[in-house]
Amino acid sequence: MSEYIHNTVLPQMVNERITTTMMLAINNTPGNEQVEYDEVEKEMVKLYGLTCICSSTIYQWMKHLGFKYKARKKGYYVDGHEKPATVEYQWSFVQHYLNYEQRMFCWIQIPLLEALKLEENGKVPKHTGY
Repeated sequence: MSEYIHNTVLPQMVNERITTTMMLAINNTPGNEQVEYDEVEKEMVKLYGLTCICSSTIYQWMKHLGFKYKARKKGYYVDGHEKPATVEYQWSFVQHYLNYEQRMFCWIQIPLLEALKLEENGKVPKHTGY
């Protein structure tokens, strides 16, 4: 977990949250013309009041974000798609869906010239499509 924080999370934080003032402060130090990634990382760690990022720090952050430690429990999922009640419900659902389908919009794509012809002939109301 510590490697993930140091190799993934911290670089993202450095890239996302570097402020202009931090960059200027680092650039204005004597003899330092270019910002080094390690220096920016150190500044980010200081910004959060840390000396290093260890397992206890990660645990505290995770707790603050709302995560909880739980032992992993294995289980399995049983799909009851063949139960008589489920099969009966599926048939009733299909019947309801087919009844609702008659009231649903049916979108078709046609060329613009054909759409204009249908509007001119009065087969489609004007200004009803996109």
